[in-house]
Amino acid sequence: MTRPYSINAIVSRLHALGLPFPKHLARALVALLTGKKISLQHVVDLMPGKQNPEANRMQLRRCLDHQELDLEVWAKAIAALMPKGAWILALDRTEWKRGKTTINLLVLSIVAYGCAVPLLWIVMPEAGASDTDERIKLMSQFLQIFGAGRWRFLTADREFIGDKWIGWLCEKALDFRIRVKANEYFLHQDGRDLKGKDWFCSQGCRCKPHRMQLWNQWVYVGGKHLYDGEYLVIIGNKKCDLLADYRYRWKIETLFQALKGRGFDLESCRLSQEKRLSGWFGFLAFGFCWCLSQGAALDSESPTKIKNHGYAAVSMFHRGLDWLSSLVACLAGRPCLRHFEAALALLDPSPEQTKSPVRILAL
Repeated sequence: MTRPYSINAIVSRLHALGLPFPKHLARALVALLTGKKISLQHVVDLMPGKQNPEANRMQLRRCLDHQELDLEVWAKAIAALMPKGAWILALDRTEWKRGKTTINLLVLSIVAYGCAVPLLWIVMPEAGASDTDERIKLMSQFLQIFGAGRWRFLTADREFIGDKWIGWLCEKALDFRIRVKANEYFLHQDGRDLKGKDWFCSQGCRCKPHRMQLWNQWVYVGGKHLYDGEYLVIIGNKKCDLLADYRYRWKIETLFQALKGRGFDLESCRLSQEKRLSGWFGFLAFGFCWCLSQGAALDSESPTKIKNHGYAAVSMFHRGLDWLSSLVACLAGRPCLRHFEAALALLDPSPEQTKSPVRILAL
């Protein structure tokens, strides 16, 4: 029988979610939540058990290299923890430097619990924007795994535009809310052909009641004049409040902040080989998903305090992370009494101890 307060309890849940190597991943998950850092070195140092860090490292690398631990496995495990029904999706890239190498990920996320959760991703071969084929590949993978019924609508910024890309979304009848450049020309049904900013320069926030043509596709258009002189122009293939729906895109920015400097320090990840990096990011995405779900559960029982500036005192993700970290910290211990006693001896102020710390450590 599995003890309720043990690593084996986590192992059984990971196994039920269809994740291979649940024993190794459970130990790594405890280390991640305890140390709150995704660096492989940091995780292997904190993994519970009798194995030394180098053995843990080799074990995790073998798991990441194995064909069973692929993108679809991570996606299905994460999706099982997400709300049921159709999802709002957000598409964006995140990148960071590893020496002279740029790590570049194209990420499709589910908007949930006031944030976004990575669901599918591609490790890009080089720095810079994605191309249409890479986006279509990612969306096709989503449809193959989850079906069009789980697709509510997709949000994306101006980087993700183009006639072939928008044409593919329209052909597949996949709803989208995508920002385009204000200088793109829109053809009205009455023959007027004006730049996007010219359609919205004289009035406030609004959506056009009829479709207009862009890149040989008839789309609905919404826009407004921003305070800094810029224009926000959104297109979609469904008549709705495009501007309100587009706001969900910012949740993926919150996600990247939580994965990087405000959370698990993603930029400390030193992996660069494609399969290992993809699998390690999946491991991080799963851990993040658990933290966010836990934060949402805590918030439903006891709502987070809202400060005078209108923002929560602590994010839902950090609330869940702190809670889980406090729960699993005791599981991360190592049976190393001898080394602890040697380290403790260094705190003894007696002259005998302070003269020979090396001898004490070698006991």
